[in-house]
Amino acid sequence: MVLVSKFAAVVSATLLAATSSLLVPKLRTTSRPFVKGARFSTQDPDAIMSDDPMIVKLEDMCAELNGGDWNEEVGLMQLLNPSKVVNLERELTELRASLESTESGDAVATDGTATVEVSREDLLEQIRLKEAKQLAEMRGVMRDWLKALFVWQSILSVVVCGLVAYDAVPFASPGLEIYVRVLGFWGIWLFTIPSLRSRKPGGMWGMSSAEKSALDVAFLLTPLTNLSLPQATKDPTLIFWANLLVTGACYGWFFIGPGAKSGNTGGGLDASLPGPIKFALQAIDFGAGSERGLSMETREKLEQRQAEKAQQTNKSEDE
Repeated sequence: MVLVSKFAAVVSATLLAATSSLLVPKLRTTSRPFVKGARFSTQDPDAIMSDDPMIVKLEDMCAELNGGDWNEEVGLMQLLNPSKVVNLERELTELRASLESTESGDAVATDGTATVEVSREDLLEQIRLKEAKQLAEMRGVMRDWLKALFVWQSILSVVVCGLVAYDAVPFASPGLEIYVRVLGFWGIWLFTIPSLRSRKPGGMWGMSSAEKSALDVAFLLTPLTNLSLPQATKDPTLIFWANLLVTGACYGWFFIGPGAKSGNTGGGLDASLPGPIKFALQAIDFGAGSERGLSMETREKLEQRQAEKAQQTNKSEDE
């Protein structure tokens, strides 16, 4: 168990400064969590729309590929990377249109920034490769057993974190150092909430839009709880239960409280939330482009189209 204690000490070292008031009350620090991921926003001009003929076609293809594992009510959002499937379909549509523009010889296609001439064989090869990549992405559906695994993993993390916070770890307690017990209440933010947020929607174990909103807000509020409460109490067990209380309150807000009455469907930010919370939720996926209301892939596609339009405009002016 000496190795376990050493490992816990290393992991909790990064959190020690943030909760140093447990050890040195005069020292104060701040923490700003970020997590990378993809999110679809109502501001997204390429947002996935269920009534789009292309989306309907893709959903039918996914249903045929995945059989009973496909949930028609959830649609493409149950895929591990739905935006990539949609973007690949758009690229394939452009390539097929270029291929049909000529029956033999060279065909005209775009490489994203300029118009170039490519052979028909090259176009066919590009189409073949993108179709294979799209087929693999369409099979990327999170199975129910994996969603259940994430749920049970989060439950186990609560039990383990509780034992650490209470200094009740079998064969290692009593006698855990305070910096190890600190990991007990930080574990709700480090392990429990991320495990629950890892699930895709659909099925008995899937994450609903209300639960996603609750977990997003809880992911922001629990670090604030861990930073502020040590000013009032030095008991890790009280801070551990405060984390569970905050997380439960977030569930209540979005399932039976004002968050549920706002009719949030997960397509955008909940209008019932305060402005600072909305801003923080936009920043939670910093690095993927979501902080600007667009996913990274969508933003790249938008910039590509803008460059093409600018080039066409310059060409028209020159003529």
